[in-house]
Amino acid sequence: MIERVNTYTDPDFDKAVLCQHGGYRYHNVPVSFRIISPDTAVVTTDYQGSLEAIIDIFREHAFHITFFITESHQCIKSFPQVERTLIPIDDLLPSQLFVHQEKLKAVQTWIRYENDLILPIQMTQTGMLIADGHTRLYAGYAKGITMAYVYRIDSETYLQDFRMICEQAAVNHIRDLKCVNAETYQKEWIDRCAVYFKTGRFE
Repeated sequence: MIERVNTYTDPDFDKAVLCQHGGYRYHNVPVSFRIISPDTAVVTTDYQGSLEAIIDIFREHAFHITFFITESHQCIKSFPQVERTLIPIDDLLPSQLFVHQEKLKAVQTWIRYENDLILPIQMTQTGMLIADGHTRLYAGYAKGITMAYVYRIDSETYLQDFRMICEQAAVNHIRDLKCVNAETYQKEWIDRCAVYFKTGRFE
């Protein structure tokens, strides 16, 4: 029923939308989410029914987006604003080992300022653990951005296990992530994560 478009070439979507990973199909109808500010996305679709379910799915990947509007700036749905804090990127601990080269190239097309770096974190005894947004942060840091906005999410045990893997690999800063091709990323990260979620351990 709901499919997220994970490629960067699709005739049903603008390139800018695909680079933001904002393309979806809802009941086989394209739905575009184009982020235009730290809390707002423009929704474009020919779907005639309620968009609440697809908006909820989109917010699983971008919870900080709380205001959804049409191209003519009519409100579709709004949520309470998410509290964000500006902190040094140096204070954030990775929970991922690699960056996907193709995704990095896409993200680099729109990362410009601190406002483009808004990501969830998990507070732990050892510090602030990045829950999502490693590629954005990697791209921003490479461009000389030193600060990012963060918001807290509930504790997830698997993130602490991922952090342990990063510690063992000496990945202690966003700059330590290794940028790899699609094949390596699939084999060395996605497949290993799949094994972890099935067995409870990395192999």
